[in-house]
Amino acid sequence: MVADGLVRDACRLARSDARRRVVAVARRPAAPRARGRHGARHPADVGHRGPGVSDDATGQHRVVSHLARLLEVRNMSLVQLAALSGITVANLSVLKNGRARAIRFSTLTAVCDVLQCQPGDLLEVLATPGPDVGDDRAGR
Repeated sequence: MVADGLVRDACRLARSDARRRVVAVARRPAAPRARGRHGARHPADVGHRGPGVSDDATGQHRVVSHLARLLEVRNMSLVQLAALSGITVANLSVLKNGRARAIRFSTLTAVCDVLQCQPGDLLEVLATPGPDVGDDRAGR
């Protein structure tokens, strides 16, 4: 009888100790992201995308997709294009609606093969606004 009570108490203590450990792990703050080689931070932790990205003053890129127009001319839906190209409808929708920030060459090639067009028919880079008249760098 005494042994049963000791076993029951030991089990109860083990359960409460396990609960404490689970709660302690759940409350632990998230670890900071590890820095890569040369001390570079993760891009998601940085407030800007870097000097090499050509965005306008509003933060929008200047590349425009004409996928909607090409599909309309060919009387084709996104679902049909997805089936023929092997690209998901979600990715094609992002491209069609102008929300894409990048496009893989394999995606571009597959879309152009199905639509029988060139990348220039699908994408266009809008012109940058001209320099201001009072800008010193305009003559350089």
